[in-house]
Amino acid sequence: MSPNINENLEQQAQALFKAWFVDFEPFGGVMPDDWRMGTLSEICGYSKDKIDIDNLTLDSYYSTENMQPNRQGAVQATTLPTIKQTTACKKGDVLISNIRPYFKKILYCFSDCGCSTDILCFVPNKTDYSAFLYCALYADKFFDYMVAGSKGTKMPRGDKQQIMVYPICIPSAEYIEKFNQAVASMLETVYTDYQGNRADADFVNLEIYLKRVWFSNGIHHHYASDKFVPAFTPEFFRTALKNVDAAKLPLADGETVDTLCDRIFPVIFLHGNTLWCRDSTSDK
Repeated sequence: MSPNINENLEQQAQALFKAWFVDFEPFGGVMPDDWRMGTLSEICGYSKDKIDIDNLTLDSYYSTENMQPNRQGAVQATTLPTIKQTTACKKGDVLISNIRPYFKKILYCFSDCGCSTDILCFVPNKTDYSAFLYCALYADKFFDYMVAGSKGTKMPRGDKQQIMVYPICIPSAEYIEKFNQAVASMLETVYTDYQGNRADADFVNLEIYLKRVWFSNGIHHHYASDKFVPAFTPEFFRTALKNVDAAKLPLADGETVDTLCDRIFPVIFLHGNTLWCRDSTSDK
């Protein structure tokens, strides 16, 4: 999967994460009674496994050198380390550079890989936590917390013990599962299986929208309460979903693609009391 597709999946995941677990939009802006505040250690730990360097390639090894700042993923490594083994990472793990955490280097593992000892590999306690964990760690609030607890001046490093007591909202198992299914199934399917013209204006506008909400840590502007409104149409996204394998979508029992769209689209398209899309020529 290309880095651009990975980025788009991450962007949409973050939009849903903020709507559900930060703004509590499905619950009228109030955290449900069966949710609670907890710590990061309750949903993840650090990888203790090792992998032989011989089993890695330049495309499956990550370090502070090839992970990119400002949450831009990673580029291909230029070399592999000369040591025999390094930290093993699995699909669904989350990688964060522990050196100078203010650079905000973070990566979601879409496949098994390996990383240097300067990278923290967060392993979800359950596979259902993977998407939720990634979005929780992606937030500015987490990086600010990590920076505040870092040690050293010239080359500060995050405090691994302090990181694990980072306070987070822990939803019910039901909603973590729903979120993970929505992200892993609906969005990944659209971006991997979409057979339409990716140069089409609607698809390009979809990418632009996702990039905006990703860099803004959600579907609202950083400095205002304005909600980003996509320039692609709901009809385009509905059609895209209908043209992929429905078995890969997070459909509830008896649910159709249309009813799935009706359930998810208000999070993306609702502006005021109207479902609409922004004119692609608008600068607002």
